[in-house]
Amino acid sequence: MPRPNTGRTGGSGGVDISNVISKGAGKIKKKVRDIERLLKRDNIPAPVRVENERALKALKFELENANLNNKAKIIATRYHRVRFFEKKKALRRYTKDKKSLDELEKRLKEASEDEEIKNLKKEIKKQKRVLRHSEIDILYIVNFPQLEKYIALYPSENESKEELNEKAKKGAQKTAERRQEIKKEIAEQLDNGTIKITIADILSGNITREKLRVNGAIDDAEVEVADDQNEEEGDDFFE
Repeated sequence: MPRPNTGRTGGSGGVDISNVISKGAGKIKKKVRDIERLLKRDNIPAPVRVENERALKALKFELENANLNNKAKIIATRYHRVRFFEKKKALRRYTKDKKSLDELEKRLKEASEDEEIKNLKKEIKKQKRVLRHSEIDILYIVNFPQLEKYIALYPSENESKEELNEKAKKGAQKTAERRQEIKKEIAEQLDNGTIKITIADILSGNITREKLRVNGAIDDAEVEVADDQNEEEGDDFFE
C-alpha cells in the first residue's frame, strides 16, 4: 500500500498539510473540504490558487491511502484468527514433509544397491513436489492480498456439495477458483524470487513487523490487529 510521501506542497510558500496527513481519513476529508471551499472563491491570487490545488491533489491521494488502510484493518480484524490457526496447521504439515524428505535423502546417501538408489531418487523427486505444495500453502496464508477477503486454505467441509443450492455451488466454485489463482501467483513469485515473505523468513522467526510493512505483506492495520491479540495468542503469527 502506498506510503505518504509528502508533508508539504510547493516551496517555502506552500500549503502545509503535514499536520493532517498522519491523523486519519476524517482529518484529511475536513482539510479537503476546506481547500475546496477556498478554491471556489473568485478573488484568490494565482499563486495561492496553484499552491492550494497542489495541496488538494496531494490530500486526495493521502485520503485514498487512508481509506485503503482502513479497509485493510477491517479485513485483518475479521480474518486474523482463521489465518493464525491455518498457519499453524500449514507449518505442521511443512515440518512433517520436510522431515520425510530429509530422511529419504539420508537413506540415499547410505544406499549402495543400484535398484535401491533408483527407487529412492524417485521417492525424493515425489516428496520434493509434496514439500513445494506445503511451502506454497504457508506462503499463501502469509502473503495473501491484504485488501481481499481472506479465502480459507482449509475450508470447512461440514456441508456436502449435494446440500448446496445452485447459487451456493457457483459461489463455492468461484471461491475455489480464486484460491487457486492466488496459489498460482504465489508459486510464480516463489520461482522468480519476488515473494514478499519467504519460507526462510517464517522458519527463522525473522518476520519483523517492520519487514512486513516494508514488503507490503501486511500493513499497519494488520500489525495493529496482531498487537491487540498477542497476549492471547503468544504472537505466533509473526513466528
